[in-house]
This record gives sequence, C-alpha cells and structure tokens, in this order.
Amino acid sequence: MSKILYIVECTVTYATLEKDWLEWMTNEHIPQILKCGALKADIFLMDKDGIDTPMKTYEIHYHFDSRADFETYMNQHATKLRHEGLEKFPVSDGFHYKRRAGICTAMFT
Repeated sequence: MSKILYIVECTVTYATLEKDWLEWMTNEHIPQILKCGALKADIFLMDKDGIDTPMKTYEIHYHFDSRADFETYMNQHATKLRHEGLEKFPVSDGFHYKRRAGICTAMFT
C-alpha cells in the first residue's frame, strides 16, 4: 500500500484577503477534507528567500493512506470542495491554485 501526498499550492496576491482565506482553510476546508479520507494536513507558508512581499504562497499537504483513499476523495469529493473554494476565493480576487500528488517511496524518522 502506497501513501499519497496531495499538495495544493495557493498564491494569495492581496494581503487583505490572506487572513480570511487562512481562517476558512483552518476552520472549514481542511476539516472537510479530513472527513473525506485524508489522514492529516499541514499548512506551510513558503519562504521567498527572506524577501517580504504582500503576495504569499502557501502549500497545503494532505496525507492519504493509500491510492484508493486518494482516488475516492478525488472521484467523490474534490470537485464539490474545489467549487466551494473558488466561490469564496476566486482567481479574479487574486488567488492562484496549483495541485499535484506524489507517491511515498521511503519514510524516515
């Protein structure tokens, strides 16, 4: 069984919307994805080599126990949850999204 890491990158163009987006991610969106099969999630503010800009890039890492769990999430829940997110925080308001997934090939502690 292969663990899956699903990464959603979001660039927030306008600092005035960042707090609302983070609150929604923390209190609504991520808990929904955890209910839909993800084991855990982490939010990372990506470092821009020490340069402070109003535009912030975040990565949300969702961990799934198996490809089957990830595919169930993608097939049964992802479209609806993405739509909800784009309604609240659309590209037209300066939110830019990228998504990718990977298979765990080794784990270290």
